[in-house]
Amino acid sequence: MPLPPVSTRSPTPTDAAFTDATLGPASSPGFLLLTNPALGFRLNFPDDWQLRGQVVATEFAVGAECQSVEIIDFQPPEGSTGLILHSLVQVCARPLEDALTLEQFMRQTYSLPGEALEPVEFSGQPAYRSRQEGPDATIFVQTEDYRIQIVSAVAAEPEMFPIRTAQVQAILETFVFVG
Repeated sequence: MPLPPVSTRSPTPTDAAFTDATLGPASSPGFLLLTNPALGFRLNFPDDWQLRGQVVATEFAVGAECQSVEIIDFQPPEGSTGLILHSLVQVCARPLEDALTLEQFMRQTYSLPGEALEPVEFSGQPAYRSRQEGPDATIFVQTEDYRIQIVSAVAAEPEMFPIRTAQVQAILETFVFVG
């Protein structure tokens, strides 16, 4: 599953997911703790990363509340064809508006079982994850109130790639559902 195109949308004060979040120091030095009670999660991220709204445009993100943590290593000049080099973890949530289980939703929406997504456990919850190797991943989870998509991606120069990959992995490992 290739990385979706990057959106230039920035969070606005009306984004409920963005305004309900709290940011504070994490128990690990050099990290911040993002807690989002509206979407029901918390995670740690490096303190040199930025808190954003939707960064990656996915079909699921349309109409969803999204929150991301991101670091930009290179931003091409406006109007150029250069690629942005950035690493991110984006969490998008949609309120449950149907009685479908996660498996039913995945089968209906993504024609599972298939080659692209596999059942896994994520943060103690049943989930589906993209099958490709490496730091770029798409994970789907369902809570009592929300269906959630987590997208992680690393686009970096070769010397920064292992560092950003480790950071993304560390962020995903600290992800906890709350509420």
